[in-house]
Parts: sequence; C-alpha cells; structure tokens
Amino acid sequence: MAVIAEDDVKLETNGNGHQGARTAINKPTTVAPESFATGSLSELQSKDYRSVLSVVDELRLSGLGSILQLPQLVVCGDHSSGKSSVLEAITQVPFPRKENLCTRYATEINLRRALTDTITTRIIPDQSRPEEERTKLSAFNETITDFARLPELMDKATAAMGLNAGTASSRGTLAFTRDVLSIEISGPVHPQLTLVDLPGLIHTPTKEQTREDVKLIHEMVSEYLEEKRTIMLAVVSAKNDYANQMILDMCRKIDPQGNRTLGIVTKPDTLRAGSVNEAAWMDLVRNKNIHFNLGWHILKNRTEDDVAVSLEARNTLEKAFFSSGAYKALAGQMKGISSLRIRLSQLLYTHLKKELPTLQKELNARLEQTTEPLDELGEKRSTAAEQKRFLFGVSMQYQLIVQDAVKGDYAHTFFETSDNTQGFGDPVTARRLRAAVHHLNQQFAIQMRQYGHTFRIATEKDFDGTNAADEVPRKDILSEYAKAAKQQQDKSRQDAINWVHNLLLRSRGMELPGNSNPLFMSQLFWQQSKNWKSLAAAHVERVDNLCSHLVKDAIEHTTIEGLAEKLFETKLEPKLVERYKSAVQELDKLVADKQRPLCTYNPAYTTTLWTSRKKRVTSRTQAVPVNTTVIQKTEGQQDMEKTNAEDALDSLIAYYKGKVEYFIEAVTDQVIERHLLTNLAGETFSPLQIDAMSEHEVYQIAGEDEDITSQREHFEGQKEILEKGQAAFRKALGGSD
Repeated sequence: MAVIAEDDVKLETNGNGHQGARTAINKPTTVAPESFATGSLSELQSKDYRSVLSVVDELRLSGLGSILQLPQLVVCGDHSSGKSSVLEAITQVPFPRKENLCTRYATEINLRRALTDTITTRIIPDQSRPEEERTKLSAFNETITDFARLPELMDKATAAMGLNAGTASSRGTLAFTRDVLSIEISGPVHPQLTLVDLPGLIHTPTKEQTREDVKLIHEMVSEYLEEKRTIMLAVVSAKNDYANQMILDMCRKIDPQGNRTLGIVTKPDTLRAGSVNEAAWMDLVRNKNIHFNLGWHILKNRTEDDVAVSLEARNTLEKAFFSSGAYKALAGQMKGISSLRIRLSQLLYTHLKKELPTLQKELNARLEQTTEPLDELGEKRSTAAEQKRFLFGVSMQYQLIVQDAVKGDYAHTFFETSDNTQGFGDPVTARRLRAAVHHLNQQFAIQMRQYGHTFRIATEKDFDGTNAADEVPRKDILSEYAKAAKQQQDKSRQDAINWVHNLLLRSRGMELPGNSNPLFMSQLFWQQSKNWKSLAAAHVERVDNLCSHLVKDAIEHTTIEGLAEKLFETKLEPKLVERYKSAVQELDKLVADKQRPLCTYNPAYTTTLWTSRKKRVTSRTQAVPVNTTVIQKTEGQQDMEKTNAEDALDSLIAYYKGKVEYFIEAVTDQVIERHLLTNLAGETFSPLQIDAMSEHEVYQIAGEDEDITSQREHFEGQKEILEKGQAAFRKALGGSD
C-alpha cells in the first residue's frame, strides 16, 4: 500500500471556513511491492456477506452476467459531480485524472477473489458497431500488476475505441461511445462485486458535446439504472443546486421509492460554513428533502489541488473535515468513506438475500426458454457424420411409431388424444392406423354387400333377392361409402327376370333350344358387378390417404419442421406413391380375374341354387289347377324361356353372394394388407436407405443452413452458461452437482 505519514500533510483552512487539503508536501512516498492491492475493498465484506456473495461469485465466474442481471453498484451523476472520485474512494483504485476530461464511456470495475493479484482490461464493444470493429475491439486485452500503469492502459483503450483526446474533433473521432471498458481486479482480499462508473449527464450541447452525445449518454445511463439488481449511487455535487441536477430526476423516475438508490453528496467543502445553503444540504443528507429508502451519504474527496495526495492521506483529510463544523453533528454512518463501505456491505447483503431466490427462478426459467428452441432445432448436424447419425436416429424413432401404428400398439405419446370421443375423421385419432383401417374395411364390406350390385333385386315371397326383405340401409355407414347407393337401380323380381330374359335372347348362339350361351351367366355377373372396381379403388385410395397422413405425422413428430418436410417430399412420399401404385395394380388383377368366365367350387352356391329351384317348382305346382292335363305347345316354349331366365337369375344371385365375399376378402387382404400396410415403416424410411445415400444426398436432406448453425451456437452457448449457473447455485448453497 502507498503510505503517507500524517505529518506529510499540511491542513489549511479554505475560504469557506472549512479545513481543506491544499497539497501534500513534496516528499517521496513509499509504495510497497503489492501497491495495487487495495485493502479498503475488504471492508465491503462482512462474514455473512461473504457467504451470500459467494453465490454471486460463482454465478459471475460462470458467465451468467452476460445473460441475466447480476448485482452491481453503479456510480452515476451529472457531469463534474465527482462520480469518479466516489468510485475511487470506494475501491481505493487511483483512477487517472486530466483537466477538463470527463468520463467518455462506461467503466466496469469487476472485483474478483483470486489467489494472485492481477489487473486485466478488455473492451466490450457496442453491438451496433460493424462486425469487423467488434472483432478488433474484442481482441483488446491487457494485463498489469501495478496501478501506476492504469492511466497508460486506459489511454490505449480510449484510442482503440476511436475516441478523441477529450473534445469533439473535426477529424471524425468520437466524443463518447457505448463501448465498455472492463477492468478486472483479482486478488485474495477482493470481494466479488461489480462497480460501474458512467459518463456524467450533460445538460446542454456544447462545442465539445453534440446533441447526439447528450442523447447517447442519457440512454446509456438509463439502461444501466433500469437493471433491477443495480444499486444506484446517485452522486450530487454541493457546488450546484441539487434541484438542477438531472440524476435525481432520473433515479426517482426509475426507482420511485428509492429502494435501490443511495444518494451521495460530494464537494461539501465548497459550501460556506453556517450558510442557509449548507443547512439545506445537511437536510438533504438527513433524508428530509428528497427521500430515498436507502438514505443519503456525504463524502469529501480530493480536489484538483489535492491530486498528488495519496488515497490514504485523502481518508485522513476527510476524517478531519467531518470532525468540525456542522458536519460534526451528522451521524457517523452518514459521512466518510469508511462508514460508506460498511453501509454498502450491509446494503448489498440485504439486497442479495432478497434478489438471489428471484435470480435462481429467472435462471431456471431462462434455461427452459433456451432449451425449447434448441429442441426445435433438433440434433446437431454440421458434419457428414453428424448428419448421417441424425438421420439414423430419426429413422429409428420413425420406424417404432409406424410399426406400432400398423400393429395396433398405441402406447407411444404420438397416439395420445385429448378427446376420446372423436371419430377417425379426427387427424390424431386417425394415427391409430390399424384401428382406422379396420373401420374403413368394415365400411367397405357393408358398402359392397349393400350397394355393390348394379341392380338391387327385391326379395318377394319365397324368392330370394340381392338383399334380405327386411334389410334397410345401415345407419352406421359413413357418408362417403353410402354414396354408392346412387349408382344402384332398384328392380322387382319380375323386372329382373325380364332383364335376364332380354339378355338371354340377345346372347343366343349355336346352342339347342332350352339351353343358353356358355358366356351368358358371365355377362349377367359382369353387368351386376360393374361398380366393384370404382368402389374398391375409392376404398384403396382412402386407406392410402390414412397411411400417407400417418407417415407425414410420424416424420414431423420425430424431427424438426423444415427437415420433416424435406424428408417427406424426397424420400417418404415417393415410396408411398410406389406402394399405392402396387396396390392399384393388384386391384386391377382382381378385377381382371372377375372378368374371366365364371367358375366356382363353393358348395354354398350349389346349395343356394338347389333351394331356389325347389321353391320355384313348389310354387308352380301349387299354382297349376288339378284338372289341367294338356299344355299347349306354344305355352311350353314360353315356359321354357321363362324357366331359363328365372333359373339364370337365381344362379346369378347365388353366385354373386359368394363372389362378393371373396372380393371383399381379396381387396382387404391382397391389396390393402399386402401393399399398403405390410412393411410400411421399412419401405418408406429405414436405416438401410440412409446407409445407401451419398454424402451429398445426406447433406442436401439433413445439412444445416448457416443461420441454423448460428442459432444453435447462440443457444448452446447460453445453455452452457445457464447450466453452469445452476451448478454454481447448487455448489454455493451446499447442494450436490
């Protein structure tokens, strides 16, 4: 420490009747090797305070201050109010002084505990600067081990920021800047704390400070003061009426109750002893005029004539000043730098105890907010290996979901729905593919049995028709399947016999009378089943749509939106189209089979036909009179044709009933199951397909855009800092990592 003995300082009475220091006698001062270690800083730490502040220590070391507001002291005031002197008195750091030089930028004094003593400076560039300038300023980093070199270091920083020598210049240099000079003071005796010296508020533009400079300073000061964990040390100079000092108005607007504002009066030695003005300032210090909950404090700092006086001598002179005159009556905790340090220690301790729980909640909330966009960006995929690994992971998740959907295993959250009453028209419910396809297959079966035949032939008395006599349209059939009823024509049995008879007449070939053309029955069946293809094709398309929606939803569920769309369009959709085409081709084969000459080995056909003939013979026998013994020849011919027509109609009805059941089974099994459901996951997006892709193809699908990479790096950096902050809280509060 720099040491100046008491007898090295001559105390004189100034013109105002107060004792003041004119100068230190020009004797050599003794400076210890550890000259930059400032013992007064330790006064900011009580034992309890160090315990609480250790939390902030860990949080700041984790870098959390770049994301969340951490506790700090800000020294603010009007231009020439003595701010820098207050900061200097608190820290005992001898900041350089130059005549007519004001604070040109924010200076952050970061006090850190460390095993060794060092002073490191860096520039935090204004984000509005061009990237090239930001990079250059960020590279500024200087370390010293002696406060004597601090003026030289600060001159270097000023030049690096592009600031002029102290006044506005025609050469285009700046007068003020939003850049921040960060001075980190490390040592075993320092508390973990940040103090900030801000440029003084300027009332009126001058030749040296433009209107833009005035606006810039006001915005800069306001931004610092609005940080809710900042304690404002509002410095006002007794040389100027406090009603005219803008800092008080700004502080009261930002902090109306004065809960985090401590007023500090400087330059009391300029007041005339015993004057009304001095009494008014005394009332202000006693918190009787402008009330701050944190109160007021008064300091006497070094004057321009006292620049050569050491900081230790400054403290001695201040103590002597406050021991005389009206200041003697002030309570000790309101005056002097030593009591201010104790006061700040108590103030910060209370402030931290209040803020840390809230800070921890904010940290956790911010981490959650940072994690969400990272999750939305998905797994990192900058390199070819990362891209392929990412696609493998997506494929495996996709396969599990789609396989479960096909099997009917709906335990995955993908299948959850908030409303269990929704039908399969609901997109989420339709994800349950096996259940949805079962439902549509049942609808198709109902449709084919009820509306599949071209002619709906009524059942009359003992004669079977295409539908049971008491059958009515099913109420549980979906509207899109019920539309098939419009394609159907109703016929009575007699109308149907006439239709068959007419076709029989037009189909005659070389067969003997009483016989029919071998293809006659086939022609009847082809006409009666001509709607099968369109009905089955519509059903296949509906099931294919279900599969497509499932596949699209599954890939969107397993990866991010933009990539999901790209995967679906380039890989999955083409495979779905192939599978649909195969299903249509299979259906075409079934329809082609239907168009071949009739053949059946179904015993139900024979049984049904025999029963129908027996009913017909019985009906005719009962209708013939008992005394009729002669049948006219012409009537016999007509009866033969009618009998053939009736027999053909009964054969058609019997054959159709068996064939439609086969067609339903074939469509649902050979078309739907074989081509649309089986291996749906494996054929649309599998690890084997990914493994076969070239690096270029993988990059085209999974490669990250530059803006995504930039976003990821930003969020990952924030997440890392926030997680370190969480760990710091656990460590400082005695928890485990």
